[in-house]
Amino acid sequence: MGRTVAGAWRPNPAAQLLYGASPQSWLPGAKIEFVRYKGADPDTPVATRKTVTGTLPDQLDSVWARAGLRVLVLDYDPQCTLSAILLGEPQLVETWALERPGATVK
Repeated sequence: MGRTVAGAWRPNPAAQLLYGASPQSWLPGAKIEFVRYKGADPDTPVATRKTVTGTLPDQLDSVWARAGLRVLVLDYDPQCTLSAILLGEPQLVETWALERPGATVK
C-alpha cells in the first residue's frame, strides 16, 4: 500500500483512495459524477448533478444511497479494516469497548 522514500512512508494511490483524509488533494480526478437526465438522450437537459468526493468507500456509499440501493457489507478481516473505513475509528473503538463476545456492529 506504499513504500519508503527518503526515510518517509509514502502511500500509493490505492491507499490514498481507501484511507486518505482528502484523496482529491493528491488525485484531483478521483471523484464520481452522478448525473440524471430529463430524458433518455444524453443531449436532453440535466435534471440532477452531484459530484461525490472523499474516500472510495464514502463515494460508493453516497452513490448507492442516491440510487436507492441498500448494500450489505461483510467484513471477514480479523483486523476489521473495512469496518474501520466505513464506520470511522471513533465508532469502531466505541463498539469494541462494549466487549460483548459474539456481538455484531449494526
